[in-house]
Formats: sequence, structure tokens, C-alpha cells
Amino acid sequence: MKNFERTALYIRITSDAQNEGVNSLENQKQRLMQFCELQGITDYEFYIDSDPSESDTDRPEMTRMINDVMSGKIVRVVVNKLDRIHSYQKSAISLLTEVFKPCGCSFVSLNEGLDTSTAFGKAMVGMVSAFAELERENIEAHTI
Repeated sequence: MKNFERTALYIRITSDAQNEGVNSLENQKQRLMQFCELQGITDYEFYIDSDPSESDTDRPEMTRMINDVMSGKIVRVVVNKLDRIHSYQKSAISLLTEVFKPCGCSFVSLNEGLDTSTAFGKAMVGMVSAFAELERENIEAHTI
């Protein structure tokens, strides 16, 4: 039994330039708050990694959020886009299947319409994360 019904709203940027566009920290925050309002979610907490370290898996707020999921404080994680949790397919899937699922924590990605509390959402996670990795590889190929 969970101690809380708290939702984690996770936000991060992957570059300084990104913080000025549609994926800015503030825009992500506003969209996540709108989602909570529409869903009637009132007990939520923001986890914001504002240091643009794209593939670094040791982000402070990500670590804090994972610890809160594992301790039962968080029952749902919501992001604007799947690649906010990780741009590598294997790492994203690992987090969802090896941490969130065993802890009874669902995952929602607004951009992709994913919700792992549904059967369809669970099936779609693998496909969408593959495209997130493809996008990351294309970006890296064009910045070299």
C-alpha cells in the first residue's frame, strides 16, 4: 500500500538553446500543470534538472525522483516527452520496466500519449522509445 498518491512531474532540458524554445523549463512546467488540472491531480511535485547534460544518467532530480518512486512516495511519473527521462531507448525502457513497474508506478508521456497504466500504453512505450533514440542519433550525426 502506498503512503501517498503523489505524482512526479519531471522536467529537463538537453541544451541551453532548448531552454528558450517550446521545450523550455517554463513551458514544460506549464504544460504539466495543465495536465494535472485537467486530470484532477492535486498532489504533485516537480523534479527539475536544469543542467543540460543530455545523456548523463546521474542527474540529481532524476535520482531523487527514482528514490521517491522506490520508497513508494510516487505512484505516477508524468513528462512532456519520453526523451525527457532518457534519450537512449535501452535506458528509458530499463527505467520503466525495472524501476517504475515493480514499484507500481505508472508513467505518462503527454507528447506521445503514453500511459503505462493502460495495456495500449505499455505496448507503445517500446516503439516510441525507439524513435526517441533515432532522433537523438540524427541530432548527434548533424552536430559533428
